[in-house]
Amino acid sequence: MKKVYIYYIVGFFIAVSIGYFSSENPFYGFFIGMILYAIFVAILSFFMGAFGANPMDNSPYEKRKKEN
Repeated sequence: MKKVYIYYIVGFFIAVSIGYFSSENPFYGFFIGMILYAIFVAILSFFMGAFGANPMDNSPYEKRKKEN
């Protein structure tokens, strides 16, 4: 589960840095990147919840842990 949080944190920094460096005003670009990332995570979470997808269930680590 910690790996998923690391992916969220890295994705957040990528989204914010893209917004920060691609906007004429870095302050607004930072917030636009943050808002777009929050919307992306919300949509992703909605679809994962709607279809019952759990990314950790299919990971090789979890499969090996269940077998032992």
